[in-house]
Amino acid sequence: MSPVSAVSPVSALSPAATYGSAPAAAPAGPAGGTTQPGRAARRKGQSGLLVGTVAAGAAVLAGAAVFAGMVIFGGPPGGDGADHAAGAGPSPAATKTRTGPAAAGGAGGSGAYGGYGVPTVTLDCPATAVAGARARCTQTAECWGGIVAIAGDARATRYDCREKHTWETFAIAVLPPDGETWNMDELERNPTVRKICSRTVLLGSRRGAGLRPPAGKWAISVLPPAKSAFDGGSRIYRCMATLGLDGLRGSSFRPMG
Repeated sequence: MSPVSAVSPVSALSPAATYGSAPAAAPAGPAGGTTQPGRAARRKGQSGLLVGTVAAGAAVLAGAAVFAGMVIFGGPPGGDGADHAAGAGPSPAATKTRTGPAAAGGAGGSGAYGGYGVPTVTLDCPATAVAGARARCTQTAECWGGIVAIAGDARATRYDCREKHTWETFAIAVLPPDGETWNMDELERNPTVRKICSRTVLLGSRRGAGLRPPAGKWAISVLPPAKSAFDGGSRIYRCMATLGLDGLRGSSFRPMG
């Protein structure tokens, strides 16, 4: 269920629902034309209700604006070439068994394991064929829940690969000199990144259970370092593959740890 569709600012601000029926007319005053206390009290009450309703409406609209900057990558299958999955769907992070770092987007310190943050290998790793990209493969499988990106700041929760999960890492690399950014939207347009996080590299990286699904069912996304990790010195991004929300179990690209 889309979080945006659950918010309905128009219906929330419906005048009929807020104000109810119009108040009955007050009885006529004396001939001198003085203002009646009952009518004045009603007007004061209506003014207060109007102010409260406008404030509530502003809060609803502000909430909708926040959702507009948030994208949840559940990983719909499909796409070709170097296209990146951008479908919406809830992250299953709250219900799954997790191992490793609690969240990624450049998990691990900037100096650990040669700067990659995790153990990596170059043997039997198609990503290394991209010249000058400083790309590798993780030594063991990395599995993740949904990718949540807010204004380009992306994160994913690490899962136990033996459980159902949504994404797997098929390549890991250092940000290119012309693409040093934490912003997912900017990074996925970088030419070097698109060569590494490509369908060619993905298909060449499959093993075991990953060879069974048809090639066209895989979708791809880029996971840059989260803004906080980037500010802390991380310059590592990941190429991620999915078959859809909770569509994976076991390892499709790297050996189990």
